[in-house]
Amino acid sequence: HDAGHNSVTGHENSDFWLGVIVGNALSGVSVGWWKSTHNTHHIATNSVEDDPDIQHLPIFCFDEKLINEWSTYHEKYMSMDSIMKAMVRYQHWYFYPVLGFARFNLYIQSIIHLITTYKVVFKKQPKSSRTNIRSDWKFKASQIQWYAEVLTLFTFWALVVTLVCKLGAVNGAICLVWSHFVAGILHVQILLSHVAMDFCQDYKLSHQRSSSNHWDGTSQLAHTDDSEEVQFHEWQALSTMDILTPQCMNWFYGGLQYQLEHHLFPRLHRKNLPKLVPLIDEIMAKHNIPVKRLHFIDANLLVLRHMKRLGQLVADQDNPIGGDGTTKLAAS
Repeated sequence: HDAGHNSVTGHENSDFWLGVIVGNALSGVSVGWWKSTHNTHHIATNSVEDDPDIQHLPIFCFDEKLINEWSTYHEKYMSMDSIMKAMVRYQHWYFYPVLGFARFNLYIQSIIHLITTYKVVFKKQPKSSRTNIRSDWKFKASQIQWYAEVLTLFTFWALVVTLVCKLGAVNGAICLVWSHFVAGILHVQILLSHVAMDFCQDYKLSHQRSSSNHWDGTSQLAHTDDSEEVQFHEWQALSTMDILTPQCMNWFYGGLQYQLEHHLFPRLHRKNLPKLVPLIDEIMAKHNIPVKRLHFIDANLLVLRHMKRLGQLVADQDNPIGGDGTTKLAAS
């Protein structure tokens, strides 16, 4: 994560090769894919059309406007059939089990990324064919970097196969399942900061400022036709939540608990993020912008309540929900 933001050494090339070692070879996750999807997330945080980090249909639905919306990153409509609509009613129950295996999806996405970028990197596809919002990082990768990513991903899987063979089929399977479930905590940490926050469509929303600088647990935004455009710093505060942690647990979160600070200054080294908290609070309070910070357990409960409400809302819809948030029957 930090290498992908060039915040470890501060040099893009050095951090890329560090990311190749830590991400590809040791974790099985392509640093190129990470920069492509994660940089897009930072540019378009919680945008139902553009943010790939919230587009997990049909498994999870974090906002009703995601359904039948066009994803500019994946270049497809995010649809949900009647079976998945019925299942998503229980998404708050299977949230943690799915995240326990979510890392396998990152492996798949990494491989897909390298396959889909091959033609561009090796100039077999003209640049004029780029039509989506994906980060330009994927098109800046050199042929050497592409080969390095492929080689290091192969190294990762060679190590995994070797480990499983050494442990035996049963112990190897237990090791893989347990290790990925533990790694699932990281996915929980990442999603906590955005799932129960506000979402925008067409970068417009109705913003009703609160007289208090503390979050009351309810959304202050409503999607209306005469929505108000907000500034970048304001939207980051409305779409991002910090996690309150004791100093002794900072190693556990690795700086991810300072999501608002990180989103405002994504290339800042994690050790400096705590220093920003009082400065950002002062600025946000001056302009009456709410800042949301919760303890880990409280944040989890808030996310589960949000997912339960959304799941029931989607499941109870008699008709597919259109991109404008209305049912097709109502629209007709």
